[in-house]
Amino acid sequence: MKEEEKHFSDEELNDFLSKTNLFEDENTLFSSILEIAFKLSEEANCGVILQVKDGILSVKSSKNCHLKKKGEFFAISPSLQVIPHCVNANDEWKKTLQENFGIKADSLLVCPLLSKENEKILMALGSTNDKGFPKDVLNSLNLYVRILFSALKINMEHGASLKKESIYKSVVERSHDAIIIFDNGRLLFVNEEFEKLVGYQKEELLKMVAWDLVHPDDRERLMKYAQNRRKGKKAPTEYTAKILSKTGEIKLCHFNVKMINFHGKPSLLASIRDITEEEKTKNKLEMANSEIKKAYDELEKLNLRFQNMTSLLAKMGISRMNEEEFLQQVLKSALQVVPVAKYGSISLFENDKWKFVAAVGHDIEKLKKIPLKREYAMTRDGRDTIIHNIMDKDKRAIPPDLFKKLADATFPTKETIIAPLDLSGKEDGFLSVDIPIDSDESFSEEDAKAVESFSKIASAFYILRKYSTAQEEMKEKTTMVLVKALEKYDLYTQGHSERVAWYSTKLAEIIGLDNNRIKKIWQEAILHDIGKLFVSLNILNKEEKLTPEEFEEIKKHPSIGADLIEEGAQLSDVAHVIRHHHERWDGNGYPDGLAGEEIPVDSRIMAICDSYDAMTSNRAYRRAKSKEEALKEIEKNAGKQFDPKFAKEFVRWINKIEEKLKA
Repeated sequence: MKEEEKHFSDEELNDFLSKTNLFEDENTLFSSILEIAFKLSEEANCGVILQVKDGILSVKSSKNCHLKKKGEFFAISPSLQVIPHCVNANDEWKKTLQENFGIKADSLLVCPLLSKENEKILMALGSTNDKGFPKDVLNSLNLYVRILFSALKINMEHGASLKKESIYKSVVERSHDAIIIFDNGRLLFVNEEFEKLVGYQKEELLKMVAWDLVHPDDRERLMKYAQNRRKGKKAPTEYTAKILSKTGEIKLCHFNVKMINFHGKPSLLASIRDITEEEKTKNKLEMANSEIKKAYDELEKLNLRFQNMTSLLAKMGISRMNEEEFLQQVLKSALQVVPVAKYGSISLFENDKWKFVAAVGHDIEKLKKIPLKREYAMTRDGRDTIIHNIMDKDKRAIPPDLFKKLADATFPTKETIIAPLDLSGKEDGFLSVDIPIDSDESFSEEDAKAVESFSKIASAFYILRKYSTAQEEMKEKTTMVLVKALEKYDLYTQGHSERVAWYSTKLAEIIGLDNNRIKKIWQEAILHDIGKLFVSLNILNKEEKLTPEEFEEIKKHPSIGADLIEEGAQLSDVAHVIRHHHERWDGNGYPDGLAGEEIPVDSRIMAICDSYDAMTSNRAYRRAKSKEEALKEIEKNAGKQFDPKFAKEFVRWINKIEEKLKA
C-alpha cells in the first residue's frame, strides 16, 4: 500500500516557530531544526546535528539519543563528507555514528544543512524501520529544513529579526518563483510573482478557476494530475505546461507540485517558473547544433581532406573569439578543405551596405574601404553555386568607379564557389573561394558541398555567440544592481567599487594577465565590498575609533560577501576572490589568515587597489591622504600587507601617471 504523503501545514509551522526562541543561541537553533524535522517525519525516533570541520566530526545537538561520547571529536573519511542532498545513508555512516557516538538505527537519513569549503553542518535522523525513509520525507526535508536553517542562521548571524513575521509565509511570498495554493480548481493563495506572471491582481485571481489559466492543450492533463493526487494515486510532482496571461500571452512554465494542509484542508501547492525564454534559447541552440552536426556529417562522407573539420569545430567552441577572427578561420579552413582554391573572401550585409570582413589572397584593407551597396551583390544570389569569371557578373551590377576599386583589390579568378551565410533567418552575406585565372584546376560538386558546409558552421556560430553575449550582459547587469544597492546603503562607498575595479584591471594588465582574466577581475573588484550590506550603518559611518567588537563586525564583510555571491550561479566563480581581498602577505589578514602565494592572485591585486582608493578618499572618521602619502604607505607595507612585486608595479604606474599630468 502506498504510504501517505506527509502533510505539514503553514499553521503548524508558524505555531511551532512562535513558541521557539530561535535567536537565543546556536544550540537553540539546532534544537529547533531537529524539532521541525521530527514533525516532518513520523519514522524518525532519534536525531543529531553534526558538524564536519576540516575532516573532523562532532555532535552539535541531539534528540532521543543516548550519546556514548558526547563532545568528543572524530576524524571521518572524505567519502562521508560529500552529501549533495537529503539521502538514505549507507552502512559506513551507520557504523561511524554507532562506533563513535553510540547511535543505533536500522535506517539512517543524512541531510546537508550548510556546506562551506572547510565546514559542513549535517542532520542525521535514525529509524527502527529497516526499509529506509520514504521519498516524500526526503523531499519535505529538502524543501523545509534546509531553507529554514539557511534563513534562520543568516538572520541570526547578521541581526535581522524575523520574530514578528511568519518565516514560512515570508519564504513563500519572497520566493523568486510564482507560488499558488489551490483546491478543486479554486485558487486559495497566490504570491506576488504569480500576479506578475499572469497579469491579474490577487483579488481577481482568488475569484477565478485555476484551470481557466491553463492552456486548453494542457488543461485536461493537469486536471487529471490534481485528481489523482487528491485520491492518493500516482501523479508526477514536476512537469511543464502552458499557461495563459490576462493579455492572452502563452507562457511555458515548469511546475513543482506538492500536497499540503492549508487551513486544515488538504490542498495543492505549486511552485511555477516561467521557462518560455529558456525554451526559445534551447530550441535555437538545438537548431544550431543540428546544423553543425548536419554539416559535419556531410563532410565526413567526403575524403581525408575533411580532417580539418575537427579543428574548426573545436575552435568554434572558443566563445572569446570575435566574429571577424572566427570568419577568417572559417575561410582559411575552407581553403584547406578545397585545395584547388587559392583565394577567398567573406562578406556581410549591414542594412543596405555590403562589406568584406575577411579575405585570403585578395587585399582585405582595400576591400573594406569600398562603399558597396547590398543591391550590387544580387549577381551573387547563390542560384549558380560555381560561377565562372565572377567579375564579369559584378561589372554589370556595380558602378564603374567602384568596380575599378574592386578589381584593383582582388586577383583575377577563373572559378568561384559562393555559399550564403544565414545568420538571422535570411541571407546575411557570402563565403567565397576562388581558383586563380591561370590555373588548370576546376571545382567539383564535392568542393561546392564542402564550402556550403563551412558556411552553415559559420551561421551556427553566430547564434551560439549571440546567446553567450546575452549571458555575459545579464551577468554584468546583476553585478551592477548589487553594487548600486551597496552604494544606496553606504554613501561613503559611492564610486569606490568602480575606482577599485579600474585600478585593479590596469594593474592586472601591467603584470601581464590576459584579457579574459582582466574582465573577471573587474567583476571581482566591483563586488568586493558587497558584504557590507550586512554591516550596521552605525559602524560603517562611525566618526570615532571603532571598538574591538565593532571591528570584528567589519571584518565579517569579505566572508559574508563571498557567501552571498556563491549562492548565485551567475557570479559564483568570483566568490573566493572576494573572500580573500583582506588577507595580508605576512598572514595577519582575515578571514582565513592566508599568506604569500596562498592568497589568490586577483585578491592580492585587489588588496593594493582597495587600500589605495580608501586612503585617498574621505571617510566619516578621517580626511583623505594625498596620493604621495598613500603611495608611501603601500611602499612601506610591501612584503608585509601587500605582494611586494605587485606593490612595486602599482607605485611605479601611479607615479608615471602623475609625471604625465605634470608635464
